[in-house]
Amino acid sequence: MKSTERITSILIALFEKEKPTVTDLTERYETTERTIQRDLATIREMLIEQRSAVTLHKDHRGRYYIQNPARIPIEEALALSKIVLSSRAFNKTELNQILTHLRSQLTAESQNILDRIIGSENIQYHELQHHLAPHDASILTRLNQFTHYVEEAQVLHFGYTRADEVHEEQDGLPVAISFNLFYFYVWLYTERKDRPYSIYRLDRFDNVKPLKRKITIPYRDRWDDGQFSVKSFQMFTGRDVTFRFEFWGLPEVPSDRLAHAKIIKPKAFPEDSVIVEASALDNGVMMWLLGEGASVKVLSPPSFVARFKAEVAKMQAHYQ
Repeated sequence: MKSTERITSILIALFEKEKPTVTDLTERYETTERTIQRDLATIREMLIEQRSAVTLHKDHRGRYYIQNPARIPIEEALALSKIVLSSRAFNKTELNQILTHLRSQLTAESQNILDRIIGSENIQYHELQHHLAPHDASILTRLNQFTHYVEEAQVLHFGYTRADEVHEEQDGLPVAISFNLFYFYVWLYTERKDRPYSIYRLDRFDNVKPLKRKITIPYRDRWDDGQFSVKSFQMFTGRDVTFRFEFWGLPEVPSDRLAHAKIIKPKAFPEDSVIVEASALDNGVMMWLLGEGASVKVLSPPSFVARFKAEVAKMQAHYQ
């Protein structure tokens, strides 16, 4: 084998995360230790001359390896790992794939730190029961598929299984992908005049077929990612409503949950309530307000107050 071929082969092995010793390489290429040491010196000099970000190292056992500098700091890798683990959105194989990719961006020392911090949580990870078909059991694959549909403005015909197990066949234009409370969702423009956009859980699609026809979204119905992410709650749609409510509790709770919420009347004393004004899509924010229980009293508009009272009455009826 020519020296250039051997050096190239050694370099490929190093980039594939092998950690060979001089003896390993001597036996593999049937040559002398001196020749291998010269090859390794050539690789080291080449990386320096090319000002490569990677460097050649030898550990205490005499094993050679390529080290990439940390491309993201440990605190960012830790934050992303914790978010992924807490989401429970992926199966175990996908989870390990994501964590492995994050880990590969760290130095060896930072990898050990990350492993210690998330090790137990990773072992005890409990994945969700998704509705993907056995032949399509990857959220990441489905996510990649719909990302292309959104990017290419591809109209689709698809099957969809609702939460009540009713199966539907529909057409729609995917315009955005969201994540909320364990699941990924797809927003689709459906050409319905009363509600042009609908939201569907990513894992509940089946028999997705791209169509040749195009859908043009009218200017009045144009998609605005910022507005929909600000005003939608727990992926519920609905009508845009500006409302006021009285809140007993920490003022930062409604301020954090409701983007652009205004405190109309602040607390005078710790035990007082605050009055908050905000805008949101009514179905989702109704669920959040009900979830706050006795900490909330809806004040306006009258139609929203009446709807809130009706929901509370239904809840009370369950205990009669």
